[in-house]
Amino acid sequence: MKKTSLSCTSDAFAALSQELLQQGKSLRFRAQGTSMYPLVRNDDILLLEPFQDGKIRVGDVVLFNSQTGDVVVHRVIRRRNTANGMQYKIQGDQAAQPDGWIPREKILGRLSVVERDRNRFEMDLLSVKILNRFAVMRSKSNFSRNGFSALFVRLVKKIPVFRKFLT
Repeated sequence: MKKTSLSCTSDAFAALSQELLQQGKSLRFRAQGTSMYPLVRNDDILLLEPFQDGKIRVGDVVLFNSQTGDVVVHRVIRRRNTANGMQYKIQGDQAAQPDGWIPREKILGRLSVVERDRNRFEMDLLSVKILNRFAVMRSKSNFSRNGFSALFVRLVKKIPVFRKFLT
């Protein structure tokens, strides 16, 4: 099967993403930006899936409608139950500040696969789940702003099971 590439505006991409994921279909696209480095990089191919079990977990990397109206792929770092339903604090791994508390209905899908240089990284692998937890701790603790983060990432990159995801 021939793979087809389609360019579209941010608004059109948001609408298309929402429509496909709500219909239970997957969405595959090329990442743009560095806010999720090193796990997701500019030009990586991302496969997003609809939520099969309906649950959004801390550590999940999700596609959501941001408060500015853009669709963004960032990580869930906290959750809370409010009178209006579940809300999730979402933040890019390289972002200085969270995107804010996002209501469940604005979260469209979950990242399931990252493709880079003919490699395929499944987000359900235990090693990736561990990296996701480290990223959550880093975001919650502001490690990135005290110099510890760079040292920690250099050390983790030396561990063979994590190296392939981070180099």
